[in-house]
Amino acid sequence: MYKMKKTLTVGLLVLIFLLSGCGQKGNVTDSLPSGSTVADTPAESSTKETTTLAPKELKYSAGTDGKTLVTGVLSNGVIVSAEVLSSRDLHLPGEASTYQIQAIHYSEQDRARFASEGWTLTGERTEQINTGEDYFSGTGYYDTYSNGDGGSFSIMTLPENTNFDTPRGALFYGLATSIGDIPEGGADFSFASMKDAYLQASSFLSKAGFRVSDCYDVYRIPYTWLEQSEKLTAYYGDDTTAYKQLYPEGLTSADNAYLFYLQQSIDDLPILTGGIGTLLQNGERPAAGTEEKVFSWSGMQMLVTDQGIEYAQVNPAIEVGSVVETKNLCSFETALKAVTDEIYSGNMNDDIYLFIGSRTTNTITVEKAELGYLPVLSGDEYLGKAIPCWIFQLVWEDTDSTSTIKVKTKVWAAVNAYTGEHIPATATSLGEA
Repeated sequence: MYKMKKTLTVGLLVLIFLLSGCGQKGNVTDSLPSGSTVADTPAESSTKETTTLAPKELKYSAGTDGKTLVTGVLSNGVIVSAEVLSSRDLHLPGEASTYQIQAIHYSEQDRARFASEGWTLTGERTEQINTGEDYFSGTGYYDTYSNGDGGSFSIMTLPENTNFDTPRGALFYGLATSIGDIPEGGADFSFASMKDAYLQASSFLSKAGFRVSDCYDVYRIPYTWLEQSEKLTAYYGDDTTAYKQLYPEGLTSADNAYLFYLQQSIDDLPILTGGIGTLLQNGERPAAGTEEKVFSWSGMQMLVTDQGIEYAQVNPAIEVGSVVETKNLCSFETALKAVTDEIYSGNMNDDIYLFIGSRTTNTITVEKAELGYLPVLSGDEYLGKAIPCWIFQLVWEDTDSTSTIKVKTKVWAAVNAYTGEHIPATATSLGEA
C-alpha cells in the first residue's frame, strides 16, 4: 500500500518517543456490522474470467522496487500509468478468505516491545491521552533507554500507536517528511541495498510481534534532501535547534536514509491503507452511527540508516478472527474496468465521481493499484471484516493551468475482489455533505 504522508514540524518530532507491539487485545466476536454495502455474491471464477476492458493499448512491464507498471489508454479516455503492487498473479490471483477482525489498542504490556536486551531504562513517565475517541484514549507511556555505548533510544506507547526512535532518527524523519512530496527513485545507498534495508526493517517489526507484508513503498532520502528541508524549515520559522545541536557542521554523504511505508499482513496479502473512507449505503451517505468505515491507519513507517533502524512508527494493530468465507479473486483488468466505469456514474455522494468524474475537462490518470485486505469496521469496539479488494488511486490534473504548482486531485477507490464491483465510498466526513 501506499504511504500516508504527514507534514510534521521538526520540533515536535524531536520530542517523540516510540515503541511497538500487539497491544492489549479485545476478543473478536462472531457479530459483524449489519447492513454492509459490500456485496457477498458468488465469486467469479478466475480460471474462466473474461473482461471487456478493450483498451486501445495496455502494456505490462517491470517497474521499480518489485512493482509492475501497467500503461495504456482506455476507451473512455482514461490514461493508465499505474504502479501495481501485488503478491499474486495479476490475471489469475487465486482465492483468499474474508476474516472477522478488530482494531486493537496498545497498553502498558507493550512498552518493552522494541527494547533490546542489555539496555538500561534511564527515564519514564506516563500521561493521560485523550484522542476524542474512548477506544483510543487512555494512558501513554514515555520511556528512554541507554545501550551503554552512548546510544540513546526513546520509546512511546500510546493507545493509538507505538513508536521508537533515536535523536538522529527523529530528526531525519521530520526533515524527510516536512516539505511535501518525497523524491522517488534514485540509486541504492552504499551502506545497504534497498532489499537489505527492507529485511532489517521487517525483521525489526517481526521480532516485536507484527506480521509484515512484503508489499511496501520505499523512498531513498539523500542527505542533500535533508539539508534542503532544514533550510526550508528554518525559513518558515520552525524550530531547528535539534539539527544545529546534532549537526553543527552540517550533514555529509554518510547521512542518507531509506524511508519505508510498510503494511501489516493477513496471510500473504497486505492490509491496505488507502483513504477510501465511509461506505455508502444504496448510493447514499449513511446516517451518523450506522456507518461502516475503512480503517486506513494500520500502516507503519520505518527509517533505516547506516546505523540500522533509527525510527519506527506502528499504527493500531489488526487482530484476525474467524474465516467468514473463501472465494476466488477477480483479475486486475476486471477491477480496473469496474473502477474506471464508475468515474462517470453521476453519483455525487461517491468521491470517484464527485472529485474526478464530474470534472468535464483535462486529464484523468490511474496512477496506483494494489491487491490486499480492506479493513471495514464499525461501532465503538472497531469490529468488522477484512475483505479482499483491489484499490486504485485516480488523479485528475488541470493540464491547462499556468501555475508553477500542478493542480491535482487524488482519490482512492476500491473494488470488491470477489465480485469485481466498485465499492461506493466517501472520504469526507458526514458533516461535510
